[in-house]
Amino acid sequence: MAKDMLTFDAGDLSDDQLMTVMAVANIAKARMDAVEKGCKAVLVGRMETGHRPAMLDGEELADIQRTAGGGDGEWVVKDAAAYGAWLDRQEDMEDFVRRVPMPTADAMDPGFLGPLVEKIGGGDVPDGVQWKAPAAPQVRVTFKDKGRALEALERRPATVERLLGATAEPTSPAPAPEAPKDESDVDGLFEGLGL
Repeated sequence: MAKDMLTFDAGDLSDDQLMTVMAVANIAKARMDAVEKGCKAVLVGRMETGHRPAMLDGEELADIQRTAGGGDGEWVVKDAAAYGAWLDRQEDMEDFVRRVPMPTADAMDPGFLGPLVEKIGGGDVPDGVQWKAPAAPQVRVTFKDKGRALEALERRPATVERLLGATAEPTSPAPAPEAPKDESDVDGLFEGLGL
């Protein structure tokens, strides 16, 4: 995949344009995830084990592989501490339980750990302890009506294609369907974004 397909320079867009592009990207990503999941569900039943090329315009786009799967299932331990506590409560299971030194809840409290590392440990970090950085600021997308957003994208496939990195500009734009009066805020949503 070309390197420029993996980057998107948004520095020249206004805040309003950035928010719109981010919302378009979010809904397009969700739709593409659903499309990919649907394709995988069908192909796992149709494809033989092995590799086949995915072709686009006579060129190999990707290698698609179907694995054989894992044979028989088996029981596995997903929480060793919970399993160990359960074994400890059973009769005649003491040979299968190991006593392990564990810190108390107070010893794991950040108010205890800070002074421990800074003063008692002399700056040395005790085994099993690490610094947890504070949460970074985030920008989230929440759709008021995801169906309406998807419909807006479906009415503007050329815009979505440009957003996803298609290089060809449409030769003649398709006429935009008339929007009902209650959807007037959707009109021009993608105009002038330079996508």
